[in-house]
Amino acid sequence: MKQNITLLRMAVAVFTLLVAGVSAQAQNETKTQVGSISIVKEVKPPILELQGQVVFDDANGNRAIDASEKCSLKLTVKNTGLGAGYGLKARIRTKNNVPGISVKDNMSIPVLKVGETYTVEFPVTANKNTTDGMAEFLLGIDEPNGLNLPEVPVTVATRAFMAPMVEFLGHVVRNGGSTLQKNKVYNMDVTVQNTGRGVAENVNVAMVLPNGVLQTAEENGLKNATLAVGQSHTVRYSFIVPQTYTSSQLPIRVNVTEKHGRYGKNGNITLNVEQSKSQGGNNIDPVIDNYSPAVTIVDLGTDVDSDIPVAKQKDKDLYVLIIANGNYRYGDGVSTAIHDGEIVKEYCIKTLGAHSDHVVFVQDADNVTMSDRIESFVSVIEDHRENGRFLFFYFGHGAPSPDRSVSDAYLLPVNLAQGSNMQRNAISRNKLMHRLQEARPKQMVVFLEACFNGGTNNGGGEHVYTQANTSAPMLEDDVDATSFSGNIVMLTASSGDQSAHAMPQGAHNVFTYQMLKVLKDSKGDITWGSLFSQARLGTRDYSRMKMNHAKAQNPSCVPSRSLGNAWENWKVR
Repeated sequence: MKQNITLLRMAVAVFTLLVAGVSAQAQNETKTQVGSISIVKEVKPPILELQGQVVFDDANGNRAIDASEKCSLKLTVKNTGLGAGYGLKARIRTKNNVPGISVKDNMSIPVLKVGETYTVEFPVTANKNTTDGMAEFLLGIDEPNGLNLPEVPVTVATRAFMAPMVEFLGHVVRNGGSTLQKNKVYNMDVTVQNTGRGVAENVNVAMVLPNGVLQTAEENGLKNATLAVGQSHTVRYSFIVPQTYTSSQLPIRVNVTEKHGRYGKNGNITLNVEQSKSQGGNNIDPVIDNYSPAVTIVDLGTDVDSDIPVAKQKDKDLYVLIIANGNYRYGDGVSTAIHDGEIVKEYCIKTLGAHSDHVVFVQDADNVTMSDRIESFVSVIEDHRENGRFLFFYFGHGAPSPDRSVSDAYLLPVNLAQGSNMQRNAISRNKLMHRLQEARPKQMVVFLEACFNGGTNNGGGEHVYTQANTSAPMLEDDVDATSFSGNIVMLTASSGDQSAHAMPQGAHNVFTYQMLKVLKDSKGDITWGSLFSQARLGTRDYSRMKMNHAKAQNPSCVPSRSLGNAWENWKVR
């Protein structure tokens, strides 16, 4: 038994010595260890480098983040490392707190191979709460192994919300007067303008007519349009009032909408509808909400059409003939002529106190009608020459004499075709003045809203006409060559080779508008000399400053050879 224990102890000792020896050998031979081999994995990481500068992209190009605008920051990176970039994440954060600014962070980037570039687009959105200031951003790219692209700082200006305001400014019925006739197509221009401080987007304008009234056309309409600050736009609508329409008034609504649904101002228009031959009417101005715009409002020239002064007494001795030729059958028309004539008629009746049956208004007259009306007016002058005061107005095309040896000019009827015999078919200015002279009026003013320079019509209301290539521009002294006498003065819209301009997008020609403006301001209590002087100065200033014409439009005044300057003291009313 003791012998067995001794043998066991000897075996344990030998085993212990063997284990210790093996352990010592393992410690001394780690590089050649058998049964435990360590394998190191090879890594080929990407190296990310920024390419160029961070690009800021905004819709309106003002290099700022505007309120309610969607922008982006674009960062381009290149992999110049040993292997492809996997699991890359684009990261953006704001360094400062700017109200209303939001960004999209932690965007995945596709596998970026060695030598490839990739552009990350970081969306940046601003809402209406954004204020004026500077937004600071930090842009970067995270790589799983920690080989991140260092953060790139970017600073962009921010702008507070600037509201647009698209509002209805006014309207002009181009081929009608103050009262509409049934079963006739009318053209009406409606003008809107962005008078706010911001760009107006998705602008829509629509005309709403009463039941039964038909819209026949829409030209130059606004559908999801954009209007810059201060930009205006005119839409032309055509409509017809049927015979079955029973109301004496035609209410029209102009609906104006834009992107936000809050910054459009509608308009209301009320037109009169003819009920009987004896019924008259006046234009009722559109309703325009009070608003103080941040930009210059487009001058439509319609301020003289409303609040026309009314004389306290009627003038039984005042007689007026108005011829307004706007719609020519051959060639361009005169867009302002009929409206000019209609409003002048209103001033003659209201401000100057003429009896309505003493005012004759002729629209779109042919040569026979013009001649007949002038002869009838001459007869009226002859019958009332002792006490009567007489006014003759012409609105329409004018032309110089085709005969270069003759100092004359012509008022053109609407049926005169270009190349027609002007001496036979048009109204000679010289013959007109001599015919009026023969009637021997006590006091007469002839007002010609036309030019006689022989130019071509530009579609904007300039009263010019081409009569072959033989026409020569009138000279200043051509007017004097009429050599009429008596108590007559002739006022014309321009001098020499000048054109008679229409107001941009407006209802009137410049000279007529300036005359009406002086009449309105003075309430008719003014002399003809002062009226003409102020209207001429206003016309010259407007044509140069507002219309930017190098050559100012300069209205002319030609009294008869026997009258001299006496006309300047004639009272208008």
